[in-house]
Amino acid sequence: EKVLNRTNVFHLQLDWSYPTGAEIWTSPAIANGVVYVGSDDHKLYAFDATCRRDCQPLWSYPTDAGIESSPAIANDLIYVGSLDHKLYAFDTTCRKDCQPLWFYATDAGIWSSPAVANGLVYVGSGDNKLYAFDASCRSICQPLWSYPTGGPIWTSPAIANGVVYVGSDDHKLYAFDATCRRDCQPLWSYTAGGRVRTPAVANSVVYVGSADRKLYAFDATCRRDCQPLWSYPTDAGIESSPAIANDLIYVGSLDHKLYAFDATCRRDCQSLWSYAMGGIWSSPAVANGLVYVGSDDRKLYAFDASCRSACQPLWSYAASSWIRSSAAVANGMVYVGSYDGKFYAFGL
Repeated sequence: EKVLNRTNVFHLQLDWSYPTGAEIWTSPAIANGVVYVGSDDHKLYAFDATCRRDCQPLWSYPTDAGIESSPAIANDLIYVGSLDHKLYAFDTTCRKDCQPLWFYATDAGIWSSPAVANGLVYVGSGDNKLYAFDASCRSICQPLWSYPTGGPIWTSPAIANGVVYVGSDDHKLYAFDATCRRDCQPLWSYTAGGRVRTPAVANSVVYVGSADRKLYAFDATCRRDCQPLWSYPTDAGIESSPAIANDLIYVGSLDHKLYAFDATCRRDCQSLWSYAMGGIWSSPAVANGLVYVGSDDRKLYAFDASCRSACQPLWSYAASSWIRSSAAVANGMVYVGSYDGKFYAFGL
């Protein structure tokens, strides 16, 4: 993103919206001029990212249940999970009547968003398992390996420095060797006081929130018996995934606050600032010096990422229901879904 910045973001306005048939929990993904988003109306939608008015889907694909997994795009493939228990893979070069190249059925719904790195696709399932697939596979794909945790995996894996991190409803954060291809076991796990959400990794630190009302930070170079470098208590559970940019960590909490922390801190870390809004399920998105986050107060906000204290939003937009989707930003456009069933596109 090179168009929107802190000097012009207040000019953002709604260019178009598209009503799907049910709530949109998932976050959009953009690649090769196409925006992809899933809906609880059981469909994956693809829109032309160059469209600016009265936009209709290029195509949509019906699954057998709602889609609450956000799409992931790599190597000209789109991966997305559905509550129909299946992980789907589509060709990003397709523009009409698109069908999956392959799908794989797990034993429960997939809320987890896939993550792709080092030639593997990782995804969690409500059947308590983390799965790993060969990203070069194009038909009849089977997992290379899977690992059973003690609870459903609603969250998304994160991959950095040769390690795959994933949280589970069994209250644990797991770390796996990303070079492993068979019979993989965790390098380590850490037990929090509640279900563990989606991690984020930057500057050799792993950040993750939990329903136990804490944000945790771990040393990403640790490979055994790992303990938190620090943790910070909020006043309610953390369902939002952290975002990291410009030496700041942003995370939302169900205590109705967005928090910002210094990413260079390694001990007894306190928030630099927080801003009160509605409960936050949306994970912040950082692009070109701006932080975007949605809230249960029905608003999408934009903050200046260079702000370090007493930060206020530069811009906000009120939808007609909760915004639990995370924003996607590219080429001067901001895309986000809402619980009102609409997919929104904002531009200058």
